[in-house]
Amino acid sequence: LGNLDLLRNCIGTCSNYEIKEMVEDSMNSAQITLSLLKNLLDWSCVQTGKFPLNLTNINLFNLAESTIQLLADAVSKKRIKISINIDKKLEVRADENMLISIFGNLISNAVKFSSEGGIINIYSKSEVDNVKICIEDNGIGIEKKDLKKLFRTDINHSITGTNYEKATGLG
Repeated sequence: LGNLDLLRNCIGTCSNYEIKEMVEDSMNSAQITLSLLKNLLDWSCVQTGKFPLNLTNINLFNLAESTIQLLADAVSKKRIKISINIDKKLEVRADENMLISIFGNLISNAVKFSSEGGIINIYSKSEVDNVKICIEDNGIGIEKKDLKKLFRTDINHSITGTNYEKATGLG
C-alpha cells in the first residue's frame, strides 16, 4: 500500500524509471503477501485435518533457489549474500506445499533479521534416513528469554526486522 500511495502521488512528476521501480516493488510485495496468505491457508487446512499431505520428490536446490528469487528485492536492498550449498541433484520425498512454506518462512526471516551486507548460508546434511536442511544467518538472533515463546500457540511473539520490516509472529 505504501508503494502504491507513493506511485499515486508521484504520477506526473516522477520519471518512467522511478515509476517502473515503484511498480516492481509493488509487484514483489504483492507476490510475497499472496504467498504468505496461501501458506497460512494451507497450514490451517493441515491443522484441521482438511488437507491431506501429498508426498512427491522435490529437488531441494531448486526449491531454495526459487524461494530466494521471491525475496530478491529485499535481498538486493539489504545487499545480503546468500550461498546455497545443496547438491543440485538432491531430492527428498515430502509435501511440496509444506516445504515451500517452511523454506519461505525460514529464508524470509533470515533476510528480515539480517543487517545490511549480511550473509545467509543454506546447506544440507545427509543423515541415515533423512536430510537436514540448515539455514544460517548472521542476523540479530533471538533473545534467550524469547526462545521459550517460539512454539507456543497461546503467545504471539513478534519483533520488527533490521529495516523495520513487519512480522506476523506466525513463523
